[in-house]
This record gives sequence, structure tokens and C-alpha cells, in this order.
Amino acid sequence: MNIGDEYGGGKIFYISPEKTMVLIVAPVDVGDESNCYWGVENIRVGANDEGIGDGKYNTDLIITSQVNTAAEACRAYNGGGFNDWYLPSKTELFLLYSNKTLYGMGDDFYWSSTEHDITNAWSLSCNAVELIGAMQLRGKWNGMGRRPIRQVIFPPIPPTLLSPEDNAINVPITSLATWSAGESVTGYIIQKALDVNFTLGVTTKQMGNFTSNQFNDPILEHDTSYWLRVKAINAVGESDWSVTRSFTTIQVIPNIPLLNTPEDGAVNVSTHTLLSWFAAKRADTYDIEISINSDFSKKMFWQNCVAIQRYFILKNNTTYYWRVLGVNIAGIGRWSIARSFTTIQAIPDIPLLNIPKDGVVKVSLRPILTWNAVSGASSYRLQMSLVENFATQVINVAGIPPITYFFVRGPLANNTVYYWRICSVNAVGESDWSVTRSFTTKQACPGIPSLVFPENGAVNVPLRPTLTWNAASGASSYG
Repeated sequence: MNIGDEYGGGKIFYISPEKTMVLIVAPVDVGDESNCYWGVENIRVGANDEGIGDGKYNTDLIITSQVNTAAEACRAYNGGGFNDWYLPSKTELFLLYSNKTLYGMGDDFYWSSTEHDITNAWSLSCNAVELIGAMQLRGKWNGMGRRPIRQVIFPPIPPTLLSPEDNAINVPITSLATWSAGESVTGYIIQKALDVNFTLGVTTKQMGNFTSNQFNDPILEHDTSYWLRVKAINAVGESDWSVTRSFTTIQVIPNIPLLNTPEDGAVNVSTHTLLSWFAAKRADTYDIEISINSDFSKKMFWQNCVAIQRYFILKNNTTYYWRVLGVNIAGIGRWSIARSFTTIQAIPDIPLLNIPKDGVVKVSLRPILTWNAVSGASSYRLQMSLVENFATQVINVAGIPPITYFFVRGPLANNTVYYWRICSVNAVGESDWSVTRSFTTKQACPGIPSLVFPENGAVNVPLRPTLTWNAASGASSYG
């Protein structure tokens, strides 16, 4: 189908871009001197439209209000057996001029159906003497040429879906379906289904009497795949279905996670602990908050945890509060119910020995051993040995109350080296041993010497006698 082809009682002089509409011009002018006028002056008809396809509307308005007009002459023409001819609009008439010879139009003025005001209407000059090819205003009472045209509409072409994109994911349930607007379209039929063959969950919406090329489906469900197609409607029929598209709607936010371990209010929890929770429906990742405040005003925060557990290193003897929420493409879920737990005490520090000082001698056989107090210690353990490696112990006492001394009831052996050490103890366990110290006890008092010479009561003893006695045990000198 081309410009100039014989069709529908005349020749085609216009084809729409989508080829859904053609304009046909009659082969002859119509009417006579009795109906060569546009209409009566000083009467406003309202036939102001000037676009392609508007001539028919203008013609109807003119015929309704006036008689013996150029519009009436065109409508009365029945060339090709058709009775829908009309006086062309301003734009339609101008299209005729480009091939006026092909259409058999003379060198004359021709009326359009487009009114300008109460006095004038638009006309086209085809006269070589006049301004050729120009649209000019002429008084409505002037007699001019009248060339009928008619419009033929074909079923529309299938629309092209524009959005959502094919195979789109995470589409909001409030999204609009949009498509290309077609020519000469009076409405659309949009169809949605849960399968590509349109057999499951099919809904069909016909949108007639308007040409909106978008639709907001109020019944889309979250996290659901849909298939979509649309066809156009006009006065003579329907198009084929558009190419089908599919899309998947966005998920809803995740459910609230349920915490698993540790139990709420748990105590003596390891400082190297694993926090775990049960998977929340629709959660892709999790955010975790841990705080030493129940209102989480000061907190540690971890995001994008894929697993349903996380390992933490925490402080000893501290109460922690924790909670978890799920995250997905739809957004952030609500926090779980918070739980608390208290970590185990730390093993106490190693005590520092005080007295006796290391290596001191002449220590009492019943000494008092002292050390510095250790925070968090509930008791102490003391060992004393005659050997530095404590393979054997003279004293091995546990459960010493949280005081900082120990009285050795002894007595210890005289002039003996002793080694001693302390560790601190609490519910968690024992510290390492303190640094070992040693001390030496004092010697014993010497024994009583026994006199040898002169014997008791001896007589005739020399004037310079040598006095002798038996050695006394432990004596270093005599006096």
C-alpha cells in the first residue's frame, strides 16, 4: 500500500507511520454553486480542529449547524459506495497539495473544514496567480473548491511493553506496567498470569474508551513471578498480543529472628562465645547488636552476617545484651526480643610474695608468710618444700581465705633452706604459681660444754694451767 494507490473509492494520499490508518481523496471535486460556501458568516461553529483525522469531526459540526455548505456537499458524496466522506481539515488539505496534479485538483482555492473565527475559515491556494500552496484565511461566504476525503482505519499493531523490563526482579508491587502508545487506539487489553502459557492465575483487564498506556495492578503479591502481555483496541478490531514479558515482585521484609544460644540470663558464659539464632524466613543477611546497656545506647554492631551464628571475644565478668534482625532486598526487618548473658569471671592474677624476702636467713621456725591481695581471688593455695621443684612439699594448703598472710605453726627445722610459693583461686580456676622464694631458718642454740681439766676439786694445779672442755654442738665460739 503506497501513496497514490487506488483504494477505497479514491487514491491514498496519506499513510500513518504504523500503517494503521490511511486518508483517501476522491477523484473529483463535488457540489455546485449552491453549496460552494464554507458557511454563514458571523456564526461560530466551533470546528477549530486542524490535525490529521480531524476533518470528519469538523464536518459533523458544520452540517449540524448549517445547510448548503461545502462540508454538506462532501458528506453527500458516495464515491466507491462509501458515505463517510468529509471536508478535509487544514492539515489534511495541505497534504493534498504536494500531489495535487496526481489527485486531479485544479488551480483553484479549496476549503478546509477548519474554522478560524466567526468570519473566516482556512483555505488552500492552488492558483498559480495567487500564493501557491499557502494556507490562507478567507471569508466563509466565498465560493471555493470542495474535494472530499475519507479515513480508513485498520486494526492496531501490537504494543511494545516498556516496563517492567523482561525478567526483572525485585519489582515493587505498586509498579506501573507501561507500553508504547499506538495510533488510532481507543483502548487496551492487558493480561497477567502465573505461567508463560497464561493458564494459571490469569487476570484480564480491558481498558476501553481511553488511550492510557499504563496500568497499576492493585493485586500483585510479594515475591511472585508474573507473565504479562497487552493488545491494543481501536474502532475496527484488536491487535495481536504483544511479546510476553515476565517479572518477579519484591520480597517482603524478613520475619523476626528467634535467638538460640546463649539462653536468656545465662551466667558463666565463656568470653570466647558463639551467639546463634534460628533462620528468619526471607532473610538474606543479618545485623547483630551487642551492648552493655539494655537500651543499646552504647553498642557493637555487625552487618551483613550471612550465617545464623557469629563468634565473639568478650570481656570477663560482664553482662551483655544482644539482638538480631533480618535483612533482604525489600528492607530491614524488626529486631528480635533482646537477651542478656553474663560472662565468666577471669582466672585471678598471680600473687606477688611479700615477706620473707627472697634469700633471707635466720628466719623464725614459726614464720608468718605474707603476699599482696589479688582482685577476684576467693582463696589462695600455698606450698612449701625443701626442694626447689616442689617435688615434695612440707606444706600444701588450699582454701586459705582471702587474707594476705599465713602463720606457719611449725616448728620448722633449724638452719634449713625452705622454698615457698602461692597461687590465687576463684570459681573459674587457679592462677599460675607466683615466683618462688626461699629463706633459711635460724640455727639452734649451741649445746652445753662439758669441762675436762682441771677436774672438779683438783689440788696442786700449776700456776699457769690449760683449761680444756669438750666441744659443744652448734657452738661457733665460747665465752
